[in-house]
Amino acid sequence: EIFGMETEISLHLLDRKGCEELLEVIVMETEDLASPVLRGITLYTELDDQTFLEAEVIILLDDVLQEAIPSHEECIQQVTTQCEIYGPLIEKNARSHVRVVVMGKTFVNLKALMLITHAPSINPQNIVTVSLVGSGPIAF
Repeated sequence: EIFGMETEISLHLLDRKGCEELLEVIVMETEDLASPVLRGITLYTELDDQTFLEAEVIILLDDVLQEAIPSHEECIQQVTTQCEIYGPLIEKNARSHVRVVVMGKTFVNLKALMLITHAPSINPQNIVTVSLVGSGPIAF
């Protein structure tokens, strides 16, 4: 079991530049929950040497939002490039027993395979996919 009743949680939210306002709204909503286990929330808009530092659980919600619909080849290249960046950062910075949940509407299995390839010390059984359908917001 990763989380016990006394486990404190620190959230690290990463999104691209230009999404700071959305991230700040998520922070306010999360803080409004006033959960006693929430230790803190940190926002990031750039990948660096601290990305995924000491992470025990990583949830990737990385469907690319674009104005033009890319071809399948372009999507595959984007996924591959993204995982070539994320994999080594997860490998280097996350806890060795990290759990990774890859969520999205497209190419989730490819993303998982590419993460397994580019983060070879992470147990492949700790990388799972969740395929999302529909166009509404994500609810848990």
